[in-house]
Amino acid sequence: MNRQVDLNRTHGFEPEKSVSELAREWGAEAMLAWAEPESDYCQDGHPGRIPGFAPLVVGVPNWPEAIPLAEARVFWPDRALHIVADPVKGCRWAYLEEVEGESYLCTEKTVFLLRDQARFGLELNVSGNLDLAALEYFQEGGLKAWRLVIREGKNA
Repeated sequence: MNRQVDLNRTHGFEPEKSVSELAREWGAEAMLAWAEPESDYCQDGHPGRIPGFAPLVVGVPNWPEAIPLAEARVFWPDRALHIVADPVKGCRWAYLEEVEGESYLCTEKTVFLLRDQARFGLELNVSGNLDLAALEYFQEGGLKAWRLVIREGKNA
């Protein structure tokens, strides 16, 4: 499905908040959220997957503050928030909201999570309930933004 839309885009810097704090603050009524821990984080001195940590969650994000996040994305039916940890302090964010217009070409692609469900913190029976799509926004031939949505009628 291709369609023409416009995007309201804003960005900012939060010097006193972590990625997970800002995701929780903005994430009310979120449809879907995803996070990536800092690459050098080790739980109990052991690198690798973090037991009990689910990077991809349906609904409002509530990741433990003790796990430092490198980035997070929060998705609603018509908008998205991307948060990235600042190398010095706090975090930076970019927000986009889809509105009527014709400045961007919006394309939809199916997202498959079956290859490595554990990477996303999913149990075998969960992803079968999610019908995920990636919406990509192109302008002048280049990809400018993307977001995830749960297709209508599917919920976990």
